Amino acid sequence: RSYDEQVNGGTPYEKGVLVDPSIGRKDSTSLLRSMMASNKQPRLIIRLTAPTKEQKELMDSLPPEIISSTSYITYLSFYRQFLADALLRDTTDIQSSELLHSPTLSLFPVVAEQPDLMDILRMGWAERLRNAKRSDKVCFH
Repeated sequence: RSYDEQVNGGTPYEKGVLVDPSIGRKDSTSLLRSMMASNKQPRLIIRLTAPTKEQKELMDSLPPEIISSTSYITYLSFYRQFLADALLRDTTDIQSSELLHSPTLSLFPVVAEQPDLMDILRMGWAERLRNAKRSDKVCFH
């Protein structure tokens, strides 16, 4: 599904306020000009797709409240898996609440909030996967 919504200016409580009123002037002499001017207002296009079978399997390991791009599902799932492994393996007592020292695990939530850094991670992962041998690719998925 695809949704095409017009972006409005003003506050969320104001209706019909244009982002840039100088663009949307409808007092043009020509009908064609007024149609072209109305198309210059900013629009937000939202595309929703159904997840693939592989994505559904990865999403089952994540909490339902996560809102993210589907291209990041793999990394979010790996992070949760590494976090669970660290909590279960690296503690002396499972019921202990002592802090764990792991720069990777503590830094990932900060990186996940930055789309540019996540895109770099995604491109690096794809490059690494492309250059890996067939026997090694089983470990990457």
